[in-house]
Amino acid sequence: MLVLGVIFYMASLTIAVVGATQTAGGNGRPTITDVRLDGPHSAMRLHFTVHADGVQKWSRIEVSVDPQNLPPGKSGDLYWSILRPDDQGRVSQQIDVPISPPAGTTALAINAINPDAPKSGECEARTQHGSACTELHFA
Repeated sequence: MLVLGVIFYMASLTIAVVGATQTAGGNGRPTITDVRLDGPHSAMRLHFTVHADGVQKWSRIEVSVDPQNLPPGKSGDLYWSILRPDDQGRVSQQIDVPISPPAGTTALAINAINPDAPKSGECEARTQHGSACTELHFA
């Protein structure tokens, strides 16, 4: 009976440790850092980094760059990609793309969305699992 109790104790302790490790790994919310534009207007390059911890193995982070304040009748993504997590649930990607915003664009919106998070896609949502969004304004 004592041996059976020790086995159950060790099994429950193992499950608790694995659960705590997965929980402490992060909440899956992406961050956008190191945002900058380089080069002349005719050959601009957009640089930024997307990072997230605790992303579920089957999930993804959707990244897009959209022009803002466009004249009527113009729209479209300038950049769009899907980032998948590694075996530890981390997403870390440095993005460096040529960018050619349409005439009349005054800002670029950069969004990193975890579609499995509650209220995904809402940058104003006050939740630790939400999306990451930023705007880069230029003259």
